[in-house]
Amino acid sequence: MQLLKPMADSERAPLLATYVPGVGWEIPWDPTRRKLSSALILVSLTLERLAFYGVLANLFLFLNHGNTSYGSSWDPVKSMNAVLLLSGVSCLSSPFTGWLADAVLGRFMSIVFGFILYIIGYSFLTALAAHKLPESICFSTDGSSDPKSPCDGVVYLILVIIGLAAGTVRANMAPFGAEQVRAAGTNAVRSFFSWLYWCINLGSVLGIGILAYIEQSCKMGWFWSYLACTFALLIALICFCLGRSVYVRHQAGGSIITNIFRIIINAIKTRRTYTFGSPYVGSLQGTIVRPSWIDYAKISYGGSFHEGAVEDVKALGRIIIVFLSLLPYQLIYDQVRGTNLCIFQVTCLIQ
Repeated sequence: MQLLKPMADSERAPLLATYVPGVGWEIPWDPTRRKLSSALILVSLTLERLAFYGVLANLFLFLNHGNTSYGSSWDPVKSMNAVLLLSGVSCLSSPFTGWLADAVLGRFMSIVFGFILYIIGYSFLTALAAHKLPESICFSTDGSSDPKSPCDGVVYLILVIIGLAAGTVRANMAPFGAEQVRAAGTNAVRSFFSWLYWCINLGSVLGIGILAYIEQSCKMGWFWSYLACTFALLIALICFCLGRSVYVRHQAGGSIITNIFRIIINAIKTRRTYTFGSPYVGSLQGTIVRPSWIDYAKISYGGSFHEGAVEDVKALGRIIIVFLSLLPYQLIYDQVRGTNLCIFQVTCLIQ
């Protein structure tokens, strides 16, 4: 009987592939493929964060102070509300866009859609900074057409578009990147997320530092800064789409959020109607274990879901405790940022 020879040193790629329904034959564990897809995603994310914070950092100044030499500007309260609108929409839209990616569009198409929304919103914002918005869509608060005035309705619409785009990209970029390296093991996933957060911080520093300096120190700085953000998003979209042939992509199926609610509802219904000789289950050691309420969603307790799916939801419940601990941090962070803006408002009023 002839034994199989081990893989030669020159053979660096596996010969077997995995068939992904709706996608084709994929080799997700190919190191070159994994590194290329991860690099494209990280570059795109860095440019996206640069563009987002390049606007968010000085949006209050742009609306309240940046246009005073060209036309009317917003009062501090309205400018602050606009900043909070952008931040709020970007955060609140993330769960919905994440569900939309899982159930309808898929993560790849959702990210592309988010970048397109980004470019549309930033294009209008750049035109607003250059006072080039059409008179037909820009109206001042008294109803008269004035392209030099930062008109309320158009600005709010632009900020909502940018917020939706930011929420879409933020909700899907990290899990999509994890899909590219998941087959390589937990160490590869951990390494990817380390690079992910470094890229987020790098893009944030560049957006808050360099672009904010251009906005405040250069002639027509708002226009050139927003134009740079628009081109950064365009480059990010191109880089992301270049990896289309090497990405591990999955078609949209059932949403994880939807499945969680289905499991919870099924567990509640089954617990009310399930009859069993004893509510306890004996283990091999002779001890008696009482099943938790969510265990009633398992098939073994009369539910409709497999053991693994229910155990995943139970594990998620423990993770939610960690997420809830982030709420005080976010509240304090937003409060400090809002206080700093209020101090700036008082300074402007005194001057």
